[in-house]
Amino acid sequence: MTNQDDTNTLIIIEDEYAHAELLKIYLTDNSNRWNILTVTSLGEYNNLLKSTTPSIVLADINLPDGSSLSLLEKKNEFPILIMTSHADDEMAQNALKSGAADFILKSPETFKKMQLIISGALEKWKSIKM
Repeated sequence: MTNQDDTNTLIIIEDEYAHAELLKIYLTDNSNRWNILTVTSLGEYNNLLKSTTPSIVLADINLPDGSSLSLLEKKNEFPILIMTSHADDEMAQNALKSGAADFILKSPETFKKMQLIISGALEKWKSIKM
């Protein structure tokens, strides 16, 4: 799948189906602002990158084939937000120091605010890159 206009493409890397579906529900609105693509592993994500350039990536930290922190090891042309169900301050600090645009603790409250969280991270990223 090649995306002609990648300005609104969001890739969700999440191996828990219920979490991925909840994120899609909270991120989908009548404006069709996001073209949401979901994958369940780093391998699937890397394959998807061959044909799609996202505007932003929302990645669960622990995936079946590794840690999404590995995505921060290379320079990316888009922000990557890391999320987890269980975190401590050290984990969050490591992710942010490594280049994560944000570190998100999964909860019903943050899922409800995800549209604002992602929009804010994308705006911040664009202002830094200008």
